[in-house]
Amino acid sequence: MADIISMEHKRRASGTALSADVQRKRRHAVRSLLQCAGCRLKCEKCGNRIVPADRAMDAAFRLRVPYRFCRDCGEEYIDYIDRLTGGGDAACYWRNASWLASWRSWIEYRSVSDQHLRSKELTLLMREMQETTANE
Repeated sequence: MADIISMEHKRRASGTALSADVQRKRRHAVRSLLQCAGCRLKCEKCGNRIVPADRAMDAAFRLRVPYRFCRDCGEEYIDYIDRLTGGGDAACYWRNASWLASWRSWIEYRSVSDQHLRSKELTLLMREMQETTANE
């Protein structure tokens, strides 16, 4: 009888592991939200570091670009918008239909990501994590 493994002990042990896995996933979601999505030092499109010269872009440029871009991505975004209205930089012949589709997809991705950041579920997760850290 000494060799019999208690199923209750096994169930509790697996429940603890599941709980730890859920906690790890929750921490990862919050960490990526705070560290990655909100980083003010990197370009939202290419991920390159935004240098002080990029942050000091003129006001007219910043008004046309609603995202945190480095200068190159900001100029591409403006060209994308101009091309949608029939304009654009003709010298940049490589900015073709697939380039336009790439930008359209990126903007859609950002829109969906922003909706997720504002979702009630993510707000609830943030509130629960704040309560958890306050109680520790």
